Amino acid sequence: MPEKSHFDDQILDLEKEKELKLKDHEARVRICSSIHEVFIEAGYTNCLVYPYGSTLNGVGFSDSDLDLYVDLGFSGDTVKISKSLAKDTDFVNIKAVPNARVPIVKAVHFPSGIKCDLSFGNKASLWNTEF
Repeated sequence: MPEKSHFDDQILDLEKEKELKLKDHEARVRICSSIHEVFIEAGYTNCLVYPYGSTLNGVGFSDSDLDLYVDLGFSGDTVKISKSLAKDTDFVNIKAVPNARVPIVKAVHFPSGIKCDLSFGNKASLWNTEF
């Protein structure tokens, strides 16, 4: 086996520096809980929040966004949903993207600075994470 180069060591160091740490995972769990509470308070009593993507599949970095599937029991109107999220001061830069292939609501969790993409109508994103 060839000897590791200095460049290899630098790549590994960079990966260790940027990878999600326990505190990053904990922050993401808190965001999921906050979003769940927001929608429960807005009357979506059957709301469930599922993280997916790089946060779960092990390729996320500390500056990666947080992809969430929010199951409200129906697809929902992203504009109306974004207004519910705007009532929580922990979320800023909230923008509904209703005409995307998969309609989403974009937001930033202000306390952590983590960018969030919330989808509502397509559970396929959850299944794709498993691959």
